Amino acid sequence: MMRDFLCRRGPLAAAAVLAAALMTGAAAAQPTVSETLEPIDAPPGTLFATDAADVFDNAGTNPRFLSVSFSTGDYYGPDSGVYGNGRLWVEVKSEETLNALPSPPPSPFTVTATVTMINDALATAKGAIEFRTTYDRNPAPATPTPDPTLHPVPVQR
Repeated sequence: MMRDFLCRRGPLAAAAVLAAALMTGAAAAQPTVSETLEPIDAPPGTLFATDAADVFDNAGTNPRFLSVSFSTGDYYGPDSGVYGNGRLWVEVKSEETLNALPSPPPSPFTVTATVTMINDALATAKGAIEFRTTYDRNPAPATPTPDPTLHPVPVQR
């Protein structure tokens, strides 16, 4: 009976029936931050990018970041953020700059980025990514220790 209906009504009717069948089927899974996502290595003195598809499971078609908020901006440069095509760019300050801060961070340190993504089906998701930086932290200058060698001192009479 359905076949007779489709044959008599033509391609538009067939498309309508197919669309209705698809809409009543299972909905696409909601994008979520991958449960297996480890902290992302963020070496000092680098500028690198990451994509939403690398961070979210069930990201859908053409996933892209909409926004990012870092737990601190003290260790990142001004080029960190979401740009143009929805890529997340992270610019980690150099070892020299990190060591020159009034209170240099520990090594390693972790920064959390709260991100929001969207895909072509307009599904959105929010989650957190961790970036871990390990650098050569200069310890505080050591206090000089006295020379244990005995030196003769002239005696005045």
